[in-house]
Amino acid sequence: MTKLVFYHDHAAKSREAAEQVRAFCRERGLAAKAIALDAFDIIQCAKAMRADLRKEGAENVVFNITGGTPVISAAATLACILEGVRAVYIDERSQKEVRLPLLSLRYEEILNEPQRRVLRFVSEKGAKGCDQAEIMRALKLSRGTVSHHVTNLKAKQLLSSEADPKDARRETLRVRESAALLLMGP
Repeated sequence: MTKLVFYHDHAAKSREAAEQVRAFCRERGLAAKAIALDAFDIIQCAKAMRADLRKEGAENVVFNITGGTPVISAAATLACILEGVRAVYIDERSQKEVRLPLLSLRYEEILNEPQRRVLRFVSEKGAKGCDQAEIMRALKLSRGTVSHHVTNLKAKQLLSSEADPKDARRETLRVRESAALLLMGP
């Protein structure tokens, strides 16, 4: 069954437009669902869209990235790349559908399982962060293994670190905000 799911922000103008789209779809017997998102939070928008795309199955979806706020459009593009979904836009001059030439990233090519475990552990520590010794103890990994994975995650800009002011040998690790999108993987 064909259905339309669309995203909009919470602004009154956007809610009015969403209602017009739903009415248009009702007149044509097309199922439509409007989802309001925080148009100022790209990470939350992309996470919500990825969750929806996973429910539907990437092979069943064509994502039209036309109109909307810049943040919602950017989040949609990120979600399509990370889920391997076909994305299109409507050309304003010709009114024709144009396929976006997006890359598709396979989650397992970005992070291997041990890296995902380390990233998840650091993420669970939140703003407080943790050090490599905590990771070693919690995940039962050797110092060299943890160091290797932390180095790779920092190189991929998924972890940030700052020196401990009380102990120069210790660094506090935190997950960068953008890594939250990767933590949704399998």
